Amino acid sequence: MVDHFSKKNIVSQREQWTDGTNKILTVEEKIIKATVRKAINLDISPRCTLACPRCRRQEYKDAGIPIPGHDLSITDFTKIIKHFRRILFCGQISDPIIHPKFHEFLELSALPIYSPSHITVATAASHRPISWYKKAFELNPKALWRFGVDGLPEESCLYRINQDGEKLFEVMK
Repeated sequence: MVDHFSKKNIVSQREQWTDGTNKILTVEEKIIKATVRKAINLDISPRCTLACPRCRRQEYKDAGIPIPGHDLSITDFTKIIKHFRRILFCGQISDPIIHPKFHEFLELSALPIYSPSHITVATAASHRPISWYKKAFELNPKALWRFGVDGLPEESCLYRINQDGEKLFEVMK
């Protein structure tokens, strides 16, 4: 990782573990890392329309345990986008597009007053109409979308149970 202000190279812990050095960072390096690294992954809802067998939410369902979490509020999201430059909407239990106010999140994150530099949406759900996706793309045209389609579009539903892989492939195009 590079501190873009001082052009100083900061070695990540992963790189240290990989190359075997695993040196302890200086206080100055820790301060730079803390101020430069401003990314967050948000799991914004407990809902998903899929039933992927290896998904964490299936573990809860199989154990008869309620799926934890709640919908992230617009108020809390505006607090988050004031402090993070990179936002990843990637559910560990949910799919972000199922959140009832997801369009509002995209719209807010595109406003210049907040201006996160990078928005990524990771989704595998396909239960929104094509018009919903078009509106989402228009609300934040700079957002990067990652679609979870496993294999050929017509075969993706073998793992991503309840997914319309062919429809999602059309959305990607």
